[in-house]
Amino acid sequence: MAKHSWQKILDRLVPQSKLNNNVNESKSNLYLLAEHLDISQEKLLHFKNNIGSHYHIFKVDKKSSERREIYAPSPSLKDLQYKILEYLQSFPTHSAVTGFKSGGSIIVNACAHLNQLTFLITDIKDFFGSTCASRVREFFAQQGWERESLDTLVSLCTFNGGLPQGAPSSPCLSNILNNELDEIIYQLAANYSATYTRYGDDLAFSWPVSFIHNRFQVDITQVLLKFGYEISAQKGWKTFRAEDEPEITGIILTRDGKLRVPQRIHDKLSQLYLQDTTNYHTQMQIKGYNSYIKGIELDQYDYLYENNQDFDSSYNLPF
Repeated sequence: MAKHSWQKILDRLVPQSKLNNNVNESKSNLYLLAEHLDISQEKLLHFKNNIGSHYHIFKVDKKSSERREIYAPSPSLKDLQYKILEYLQSFPTHSAVTGFKSGGSIIVNACAHLNQLTFLITDIKDFFGSTCASRVREFFAQQGWERESLDTLVSLCTFNGGLPQGAPSSPCLSNILNNELDEIIYQLAANYSATYTRYGDDLAFSWPVSFIHNRFQVDITQVLLKFGYEISAQKGWKTFRAEDEPEITGIILTRDGKLRVPQRIHDKLSQLYLQDTTNYHTQMQIKGYNSYIKGIELDQYDYLYENNQDFDSSYNLPF
């Protein structure tokens, strides 16, 4: 474990605005970075210079016909990224952000839109990859990191010019970098009397009325473009009315103001019970689905699903 907290490291950083041309002083930041990451400066620079060899790249199927590219870091790189994540968690994120933060969840995201009449949902195309490395560099530079320490942090947190989907530091970093974006969209939505939330690349808007101004989508698209993002052409914009019972981040908003798990999740759980329930992997899947369903439909949960398993709210649903 590292010997010093991030706050102590930050207290010893020389703000970029006060840096002089003293080489020894500028290199001290690399020492501080290596000190907290509990790694030698030589090994840290080795990571920076050979970052490509620490990623396993593969693709997974999405609900649409698209495939998502995943950059899985090596165990040693992932360990460093988790330590950087500890540092990043000290920075604030916008109130409209409901994912990858303390107190956030898909349930919090969906609840923000309960009892509304009209809904507009869209996805950002290649969200992490489109969060460019230059924005990451600017952020770390503003915190006082510079020269070798700055180059190293950017290298550890980015790949192929953007945030790698699969790195534990990417979700939190994307939230921090998009504080300004979220505030602009939040204010723009408020001008149109809309509620706005963002869960990763999922943007959701809702209104207490049945009318959406025809310029709203254009205005949001233009704001996203200024930050280097595009709307997913394959998914586009989806409009729903309350009677449609829209699905937001995997949760259905019922017309009577409740949350409901999609039927496909119940069907999947039923299929699992038909499999070998003595198998450990199957047991963990069943436990995950049970926890997920109970967490959303607590007051209407079917206890036949429980199968004598204890509810574990910390278990992540495996899908």
